[in-house]
Amino acid sequence: MILNDQAYFVMLFAQLEDRITGKCRALIKRKSATGKWGSRRSWQILDAHDVERMPFTRRVALLLEKGTADYTEVCGFYRDRCAIAHGQLGKVSPINLPHVARKIQYLASKLQS
Repeated sequence: MILNDQAYFVMLFAQLEDRITGKCRALIKRKSATGKWGSRRSWQILDAHDVERMPFTRRVALLLEKGTADYTEVCGFYRDRCAIAHGQLGKVSPINLPHVARKIQYLASKLQS
């Protein structure tokens, strides 16, 4: 049962990660195309077509304020996802899938792009 829960968790997290990547890409495109150059220049350094190469926690930081409970929770889910994906199953606490599904849905709604 634990392996099934971890597999479903990875699937749920993948959906959140995809949403974060998409919103991040849209934010970079919008910010690098609008306003005066002084405002655009830092956004133009980021490549909207190459968002996947940006570290995941940086993508999250573009959409959620660092240090907030939401940011911390996404990063915690990311640590669990990485542990599972790299076979370190014992490092992950038992997963309550209904709770995680609701939390991931909530976190996806909080992303600001």
